[in-house]
Amino acid sequence: MVDSTLIAFQRFGLGAKPGGATRITNGLAALKAEIATPKIADIGVSGLLTYEKACSDSQRSFDRAEKIRQSEVNARIDKQMKVEIGFVERLVIFWANHFSMTINKSETVRGTRGQWERDVVRANVLGKFGTMLSRTFEHPAMIGYLDNEDSIGPNSPIGIQWEVGLNENLARETMELHTLGSGGGYTETDVTAFAKILTG
Repeated sequence: MVDSTLIAFQRFGLGAKPGGATRITNGLAALKAEIATPKIADIGVSGLLTYEKACSDSQRSFDRAEKIRQSEVNARIDKQMKVEIGFVERLVIFWANHFSMTINKSETVRGTRGQWERDVVRANVLGKFGTMLSRTFEHPAMIGYLDNEDSIGPNSPIGIQWEVGLNENLARETMELHTLGSGGGYTETDVTAFAKILTG
């Protein structure tokens, strides 16, 4: 195995598959070819749920949400085992972790997180970060994980009646974890303003 191939497999990819060292002799060319492959990040498994179906079915029960989640996990593992180098899969893992969510938060997160990874992370992994970011904080998995469904505008009649208001979790974490960082120079006023925008 030449050095460039070893680097491609170990530093950029998910490790060599059996016989990979004999199939690939130029690691750099192989990496470029992987990135240039149309829809390289797509998971083409029939039976995985659409956005609408994942959202509705995840609400039926914990068991249904878990079954959806397990199907998504199996499809992801199958995809990662089939790619030759796996550089794009490594990027998918990175961005899925960057926007990490715990499936134990709710059935919504449990049942839609896999669909989010397929339709948001994978669809934009070689595209623009801004697109991935906006589609993430608009998605039910992240909205549920960071409690934005509990956020009500400060002048909302129903919010006043129920004595509830803005929930700033999604706004704060988008700024602190997903974009600017804790030392990014934003203020509490910025967080509140962003929470109002996200809440509508």
